[in-house]
Amino acid sequence: MRTISLFACIVAGCLSLPVRAAEAVAPGLESLAWLVGHWKRTDLPDRRSGYEHWQADRLGYSGTGATLQGAEIVFEEKLRIESDNDGVFYVAKVPGNAAPVRFRLVEQTEKSAAFEDLEHDFPQRISYRVEGNRLESRISGNGREIAFRFERSPPSVIGSALKPTPTRPAMHNMINWFEIPVADFDRAMRFYSAVAGAALEPMDLDGTKMGMLPADGRNVSGAIVQGDGYTPSTEGTLIYLSGGEDLSPMLARVAEAGGSVIVPKTQISPEFGFFALFIDTEGNKIGLHSPK
Repeated sequence: MRTISLFACIVAGCLSLPVRAAEAVAPGLESLAWLVGHWKRTDLPDRRSGYEHWQADRLGYSGTGATLQGAEIVFEEKLRIESDNDGVFYVAKVPGNAAPVRFRLVEQTEKSAAFEDLEHDFPQRISYRVEGNRLESRISGNGREIAFRFERSPPSVIGSALKPTPTRPAMHNMINWFEIPVADFDRAMRFYSAVAGAALEPMDLDGTKMGMLPADGRNVSGAIVQGDGYTPSTEGTLIYLSGGEDLSPMLARVAEAGGSVIVPKTQISPEFGFFALFIDTEGNKIGLHSPK
């Protein structure tokens, strides 16, 4: 059924818009959205590299920190920022530690945050501060302090992967089509029509319902789909819809249409524009992107 529906949609000339989001970030954590993104280390010697990658999820923020020697990962830690009745915590799961270490949020400004666990040996304090596209993290305690410097780096993840090489010639976009699972087709049609600011074209293919997202016939296209095997989820592939020149108007329509914003409009870099994340009415996590 998926193959038949895909072929029919391509013939119909359906088109693109990234779609949908997951459950909202836990209340009180929205102010830390500036941490979301891929951050590349800028203070390591030759042949060593590192990064931290943070993304929003329904419970807070999940992150990964890694140091590489050439192409080999020599150190990796799993990170989280989450909240409970006792406060907001930075949770670090490091190889060799019997259990994750929890650092309580003790200081916060619009673009910085600090976490502490004074009973831990080292570090006892972890802080982050962002300035434009640069991020600085410091760990300290017992008379020691180490700084880590990063810059936001979508090009290393996206741009270099698309650049032709002698063994990988230039090609068309790797994505030709996408499908967003929905549980309530009529509700989803109303939501995405409102957010897109244009009516979706409905189709029924042997019991599989599809709503074609706005398309111009030249770019990647997609649809919302209800049918066997289509289950909305907050996990898995993240789709970014085009927000036009400025995603702000589209993002403003998300809540009005019944969705929820989990990451507000945030700059990636002057070259790569802005992004935002939201949850649709069906339980999907979707991104928006725009140059302004």
